[in-house]
Amino acid sequence: VVPLSAAAVTVISAVLFFGWDVRRLSASQSWAAAIDAPTDLDRATGWFESQKEAPERPSFTNSLFIELFNAALDQHESGNTQSALQLMHTARQTLLDYQEREPYKRYTQINLFKTEITLALWGQPEFGNVAVQRTELIFNYYPAYPTLLSIVTNDLKLIGQDELAAEYLAKITALDSVPIAP
Repeated sequence: VVPLSAAAVTVISAVLFFGWDVRRLSASQSWAAAIDAPTDLDRATGWFESQKEAPERPSFTNSLFIELFNAALDQHESGNTQSALQLMHTARQTLLDYQEREPYKRYTQINLFKTEITLALWGQPEFGNVAVQRTELIFNYYPAYPTLLSIVTNDLKLIGQDELAAEYLAKITALDSVPIAP
């Protein structure tokens, strides 16, 4: 009975290990192929595949987000408002999905904030409220990063939140003046 159960545990462990590794290897191959893709569409498709196969890999999610965000900005600059909004919402959703796995990643929270500010500036004011809520979260999560907090504070001014920005600037100043214990 013991050798049979030991064999079963070994087989199950091997299947799980190789299944996990093969999935991640396949995602890495898609990502690497996408880097050298001849067109933006091929690159984006490869990164979507990579991110779908291994959503826990931050480099895949971040690369995909950057491509989507930049494509949205390009589309908006070209006057393709609907396409820009769709791309920006897709970029945001990519990060929201990743946030469920890793809620405390700085770049995820900052990029979500930037996306929400952009959507508010593009005529979707409800995202201004979401950005304001995210600002509070960012200040709670990262009080030790005054430069990062300053960037967030300045961006609040873009959506007309000057009083709130001044309030947060006072918090940053107070954080900077706290003496460090010897």
